Amino acid sequence: MRTTLNSTRGEQFTLLGEVKRGEALATADVLAGAAVIPLDSTSGYPGVGSVVVEGVVVPYTGLTATTLTGCSGTPAIPAGTPVPYAVDVRSSANASLKFEAKRERDEAAIITKQTGGQGITVPNTAPGHLYNVQIVTGDTNGFTKAEALIWGIWLTESDGDVTLIGDGDWRVGIGPS
Repeated sequence: MRTTLNSTRGEQFTLLGEVKRGEALATADVLAGAAVIPLDSTSGYPGVGSVVVEGVVVPYTGLTATTLTGCSGTPAIPAGTPVPYAVDVRSSANASLKFEAKRERDEAAIITKQTGGQGITVPNTAPGHLYNVQIVTGDTNGFTKAEALIWGIWLTESDGDVTLIGDGDWRVGIGPS
């Protein structure tokens, strides 16, 4: 899903997001507190990890071809609900994130942020599914006119797999600098 950002030149803000992968759906209603979550497929899911169900992080300790097992803190899940797995980006040994914004007609990014102290932070609360991209005053101060940018956030996992996990349009208006 594309997201539109609107800001004024020199404005500081934070873009919040979740790092989720997988397309599995719950195949039956799941009661709160259940230790097993039935899915249409667990293909591509790590053997041990966490899933994100409507903002709730649910750790699991194992899986079969169609179930997650050893789940804890499971909320009630209606059949057909997406149950993507959370990618732990708290350590660069697991994964890293990169944010880029560019003018639509240009190939090169004009704003780049990355994990590792370069503009993207990951709170250490849940298993790493949240991220914050900090846009600071200097990122847009040099604009001399309103700008229409496109942006994307890419996830690079430890196995080298790169996935676009968020994108959109960014309208930067002229205002106070």
